[in-house]
Amino acid sequence: MADPDALPDNLAEARQLYRARKFDEAAAIYRSHLAEAPGDAVAWEGLASSAFLSGDLETAREAFEKLVSLRPLDGKYLINLGAVLNRQERHAEALEILKKAVQREKRSADAYYNLGYAHRKLGQATLAITAYREAVRLDPKMEAAYQNMGNVYADQGNHTLAIMNYKKALDINPRFEKALRGLQQSEAALAEQRETANPFGRLVNTESQSGPAIAAHGQTMNEQERAEDRQQLRQIADKLEYQTRDCVEFLKTVLEPQLMSLQRIVAEDVKGGGSIVKSAGEFMEAAEKWAALRKQLRRGCLELRAHEELVAMSSIKIDG
Repeated sequence: MADPDALPDNLAEARQLYRARKFDEAAAIYRSHLAEAPGDAVAWEGLASSAFLSGDLETAREAFEKLVSLRPLDGKYLINLGAVLNRQERHAEALEILKKAVQREKRSADAYYNLGYAHRKLGQATLAITAYREAVRLDPKMEAAYQNMGNVYADQGNHTLAIMNYKKALDINPRFEKALRGLQQSEAALAEQRETANPFGRLVNTESQSGPAIAAHGQTMNEQERAEDRQQLRQIADKLEYQTRDCVEFLKTVLEPQLMSLQRIVAEDVKGGGSIVKSAGEFMEAAEKWAALRKQLRRGCLELRAHEELVAMSSIKIDG
């Protein structure tokens, strides 16, 4: 009796060619088969995968769109379609597809990973980080999600959290070149920030009385200077908002779990103390990172205070 699940000879040949990485030849067979059987989902899936790996993204997109229409309840085709659209730099379209994908495949780390990528490319950093965090929650070994989350933090200039995520990626895969490059770049950027940091970065040279913050001879600021001042104030406030969010996030996701782990190990009184020493070391490392974040936030507050003092000085009109 014939096996009802056996592939036709031509599709079996296409599959062998695919496994031999002869993607163009496999795709040609799938196309020929689909001309006679346009509703064959197996052949469409073979064509989509072959086209994608051969670099024919447009054919891959069309094939995955066909699969979505043939099997609308199977979320994996939405995920793959979103990935192809991202690869084509069609991120707004990818975002809409991937929003549907995560609704259908709530346990798919791949869906959230691709969603995070679309958000990042559209400049939606907070949403990108949220998606990447969900991806690593579902798959703690997804090093690419940690690496991409590091990229988002690096884009924001938050190299402390970028470094933390690059290191997590490298813990999973020590030979992950992209994560290693990101780590090196963020460590260099953080070192430069620490060398050049000035908590009173907005103060002008009081001897020359130059710059928009204080008008010459103590005069009140004109409309253009006030507009520039408001823009600078918004920039300071935005930076403070990001720094505050990062502090809260670090407390919730790093420092608090480390402290709870240390407390649990101490309560269990592990013999030999090896686990206590290890956990204490990890906690101290996290505490040092927390101190660096607090320092950044304090620097931002000092900058805001300096700005307020300068505005107050500029509003005083001197007679004479």
